[in-house]
Amino acid sequence: MGDIKKNLRIIFGLFFVMFAFLVGYIVYFEVFVSPVIVNQTLNPRTNIVHENVWRGNIYDVNNNLLVEQTELSRNYIYGSAFAHTVGYTGVGRFGIEERYNFYLTNLSGELFQRIDYISFGANMYGDSLRLTLDSELQNFAYSQLGDRRGSIVVLEPSTGAVRAMVSNPSFNPNNIAQDFNALRDDADSPFLNRASGGLYPPGSTFKTVTALLGLKLAPNFTHYCHGHIILDGHRINNFNNVAHGYINMSRAFAVSCNTFFVALANYIGGYNFQKYAGKLFPHINFSLNYSQAQFNFSYEYADLAMLMQTSIGQGQTLVNPLYLALLASTVANGGIMAEPHIVQNVLTHRGNIRRTFRTPAIRLFDEYYSNHLKDMMVRVVTEGTGIAAALNNYQLAGKTGTAEVGYGASHGLFIGFAPADNPRYAIAVVLENSGGTAPVQPIVRNVLNFALN
Repeated sequence: MGDIKKNLRIIFGLFFVMFAFLVGYIVYFEVFVSPVIVNQTLNPRTNIVHENVWRGNIYDVNNNLLVEQTELSRNYIYGSAFAHTVGYTGVGRFGIEERYNFYLTNLSGELFQRIDYISFGANMYGDSLRLTLDSELQNFAYSQLGDRRGSIVVLEPSTGAVRAMVSNPSFNPNNIAQDFNALRDDADSPFLNRASGGLYPPGSTFKTVTALLGLKLAPNFTHYCHGHIILDGHRINNFNNVAHGYINMSRAFAVSCNTFFVALANYIGGYNFQKYAGKLFPHINFSLNYSQAQFNFSYEYADLAMLMQTSIGQGQTLVNPLYLALLASTVANGGIMAEPHIVQNVLTHRGNIRRTFRTPAIRLFDEYYSNHLKDMMVRVVTEGTGIAAALNNYQLAGKTGTAEVGYGASHGLFIGFAPADNPRYAIAVVLENSGGTAPVQPIVRNVLNFALN
């Protein structure tokens, strides 16, 4: 009899464990998996539900309307300026319209809304979204690109909130149905969100990384610059072969001396360069399509020439403008990188907050080093290569970059933040084939002056 009771307890325990596992899986599926499946563009259930749901609106951080649902279609108030962020729906979905479709159609509350719809004829409303974007800053930044290929990202360093993210060429989401085929076949890739999905060599903006390694591993390193440097038969020149003579790190950073940073990287060595620089490229989670920045240097397989090229932002390193803005943000924020986010709240159709999104922050380096980097970045603007970006009433800290590419003129890049002593905005600007930073710096100056004033 005792054996029977023991066996029953074992069987009961097994059934209890299996039941608990089943309940846990159902909860996991409903909370984590279901929204992903529902968001799939090819999910027929989503398309059927969408026909009966008044799709939610999208607002900027100040509650200005960006996207509204009308009787006939979606109305994208600002057209091409927000195309790569809010996206579109109709011919498939893209951008926030795709990633947050679960909320905009409020499928999580479908059962209760359908009961009201069937019983009382009540309208079914999707949730609305409040973004972190500032519509005025977004529109102004977009206007600064004109007809040039490139992108601008503006972040709030302390929170990672994206205040502006524009990419050009763009498209008008109000006309997506008739323009889709032509846009898809356009060689300039207007569907590509260059701000988060474009990958570029960082050029001399990468010297921010090399300088950080120098501050950690060789803070007193100096160099005599002849305008070029030759190591093991490999030659790197300064811009226009300018010789700076005896130079320390702060001055080398300000004038973007290639030979100094090549010599510094050689002194540090490939092993330490990979070990410490690699830590500055964490995996980034972001709401929109995001191409992870790629630090591809490996001391085991790279020769000295690759180390020399990598130290000045050439080589095989690839970054997107959002990563560059995060790098500037991290310096501005005392070495802490706040992951970027572009959606702030989910709102009911009555405007009540249903959910607030928060992103984590990670420390990449000590505040001691960020303070030194800030001082060096200020010097870039006050007496170095970034003078043309100087602001009207605030001190800008920044770093210029020119990236050589295998086609056309060089790309122009700039990263920075302002005010330098109490950073409110971090910025990254990339212009493709601009021939350098001459056309980039006025954009930086104009956008930050607009944001701060």
